Amino acid sequence: MRENRRVLRSLRREPSGGTGIALGLALVLAVTATVTPVRSHVSRATPALALVLPVVLAGMVGGRAAALTTAIAAAAALNLAFIPPRWTPKINSVDDAVAFGVFVVIALVVGTLVAREADRRRAAEQRSAEIQALYRQYEAVVAERERLTEESHRMALLERVDEQRKALLRSVSHDLRTPLAAIRAAGSDMRSGADYDAVTRDELLDVVVDEAERLDRLVSNLLSLSRIEAARVL
Repeated sequence: MRENRRVLRSLRREPSGGTGIALGLALVLAVTATVTPVRSHVSRATPALALVLPVVLAGMVGGRAAALTTAIAAAAALNLAFIPPRWTPKINSVDDAVAFGVFVVIALVVGTLVAREADRRRAAEQRSAEIQALYRQYEAVVAERERLTEESHRMALLERVDEQRKALLRSVSHDLRTPLAAIRAAGSDMRSGADYDAVTRDELLDVVVDEAERLDRLVSNLLSLSRIEAARVL
């Protein structure tokens, strides 16, 4: 969750206008310094086309403000360094004035379009990141719900096992009393010192043995059932 919020905050930041302006101005200076020594060997359109590139890159990095600032700087560089009379804002030729005006319009339009497209791309990336973050949150919620559901089922199973265990204990306690009572009665009779004949004594001993075996079966069944219930819980 925290990582998702950090990604979304980084995507919501506005484009770095200062960085775009600095990049644009640096590229304008670089293009001017590169083309100025050979300006007499190239046409007037060459520096104009070269100076459009900084406007495009500035718009991609810094948005519309950076593109417009770079376009103004590129127009000033074109006027001062490449349009006679050089290193002065004056323009003597009508053709040069028209070409300069066309360059300014093109630079502003291209910079605006590039910046707008860059903003759209960033917005699309932001929406994509938000969708991915929401999907990860959804997966986390689903996993938590499944865990809680499983825990709820486990608790319900434990409650049912506990109820069955209580019912079993009540039933077993009732079943245990019967053979214990028979064994106790037979033992008491034999211990009382009464003179029983061999047949009666054998019958009492048979009662004790039979009821002891019944107790053994009850205990064995109880232990087996306990192991089965423990395996079901696990």
